[in-house]
Amino acid sequence: MNDFPWRDVAFVGGLVLTFLASRYTAKQNTRAAERTAEVAKAAAAQATAVDRDRLGLDAMEASLAEQERRIERMSRELAAAVDGRRVAEQHAAEAERRATAAEDKAERLERRVAHLEAERGPDLERPDL
Repeated sequence: MNDFPWRDVAFVGGLVLTFLASRYTAKQNTRAAERTAEVAKAAAAQATAVDRDRLGLDAMEASLAEQERRIERMSRELAAAVDGRRVAEQHAAEAERRATAAEDKAERLERRVAHLEAERGPDLERPDL
């Protein structure tokens, strides 16, 4: 039995086991690489979705800023209109006060004229005004 080449058998067995182990490791590495690629692909898709969401948020922020500017402009216009209305109301009140004063003055003048006519008598003619 000493003539049997045990060393050669062990060497070949070691080569076979090394080959099988390397194939197993290669398959495991391939599976791990595939899983990593899937995870990377999902992460990229999620990043793209986040970018799209960010772009959507940017657009919404721009829209909100535009609406805010419009609201501020409309607020200023409304304030100006309210101020204009107040000024118009003040002018109207002043005009009404002047009209009332003019009517009062006209009544006083009519009473004065009536009083003067009463003093002069009916035979004198009233001059045209």
